[in-house]
Amino acid sequence: SATMAASGPDDVLDEEQDEDKEVLPEGNRSILLGMMSQLKNGMDLSRVTLPTFVLEPRSFLERLTDFFTHPHALLDVCDQPDPVQRMLSVVRWHLSGWHIRPAGVRKPYNPILGESFRSEWDHGSQGRSFFIAEQLSHHPPMSGYYLTNRARNIVVDGYLLPRSKFLMNAAASILEGRTLLRILNLDEEYELTFPSYYARGILIGTLKMELSGHCKVVCKKTGLICEMEFKNKGFFRGEHNSVVGKVRYESSKDILYSLDGRWDKQIRVCEGTKGDKKVFFDVRAEQCPKIVPPEEDQSEWESRRLWAKVTRALRAGDLDTATAEKTFLEENQREGERERKERDEVFEPKFFEPGETPNSWKFKKPDLTPYRGADAPEEQEFPAAWARLTSAGIFGHPEGPAGAANGAADATPSAGP
Repeated sequence: SATMAASGPDDVLDEEQDEDKEVLPEGNRSILLGMMSQLKNGMDLSRVTLPTFVLEPRSFLERLTDFFTHPHALLDVCDQPDPVQRMLSVVRWHLSGWHIRPAGVRKPYNPILGESFRSEWDHGSQGRSFFIAEQLSHHPPMSGYYLTNRARNIVVDGYLLPRSKFLMNAAASILEGRTLLRILNLDEEYELTFPSYYARGILIGTLKMELSGHCKVVCKKTGLICEMEFKNKGFFRGEHNSVVGKVRYESSKDILYSLDGRWDKQIRVCEGTKGDKKVFFDVRAEQCPKIVPPEEDQSEWESRRLWAKVTRALRAGDLDTATAEKTFLEENQREGERERKERDEVFEPKFFEPGETPNSWKFKKPDLTPYRGADAPEEQEFPAAWARLTSAGIFGHPEGPAGAANGAADATPSAGP
């Protein structure tokens, strides 16, 4: 296959800018006003088709890779003897991806059922990280993701269920689900939860994307917890895009470390609550670009190829074509759902399977053994085995979701996975 191309986050911001605000053209705001006037406060937005002009030109599955833009925060964690310092490393990594965001107020594509996204990162002497994500359910929308770095004993296994709600002058995306970070050589698990996204100023004022709410990182083995709150500027005090956090043992109220700052700029840390503050994370820290197979080496079910015509139209400012191509994919998905219902079949994901608790998911074939060393045959074979696993799963889908609405509408597409 062709060489995989290095890729940074496309059309996203990676430093302090005031581009999380947007003034909509009058025509676009009129469209939104017309839609929102038919909704009730608290209504679920998962079945509402939003206008194309609010779309970010990439899939939600690819957006999940934002959290591996600064992997250096995490790669040394398996070598740290102090459990508190390990917790701080995990928290730093957890906070490092939020600043990657599109200009203005945009949402990524809702993944098509059975869609997948794969990528990797090359860390030189610290090995390679491999990532796969898959859309597991359409209603409700559920995405599974898995990352492994054998050389650094790291596995991340998670699933997210974004629940969207209409809140009068705002729309909320509440990120439910669970992420487990495993450090294999230490037999430690860290459970991570997430804040929520809010698009404010939909009806009145300037559109602005914000993060808000509480989240935490918990390690049951060490008993450590970090509780964080994402906050926004109030009427008289505070600062935009702020985050605060405290690290402590769950059995104690004593604060070991305190965090504060801006997740889109710089976060500081101090011992206790009043110690000298030091830089904890800066968005200008070194990034590691992801490596993604070129479109010609992707199946029709991989995100970039699947959405390629929508993406090209959006980048060209051709909203009519983007809407037509997006509608084609969504109608194809609905037809697949109807056919499965007629055959009394249930969609089965390729890479993930139900977990031990209700509505949970896990990767089907994880390698949770500690790293065996660079000379071990299993480790030398792992990259090729991973490529076979992901390619076999991807190409196991029937072909046909990515036909064009313009120019290929006369072709008969497959009805879906």
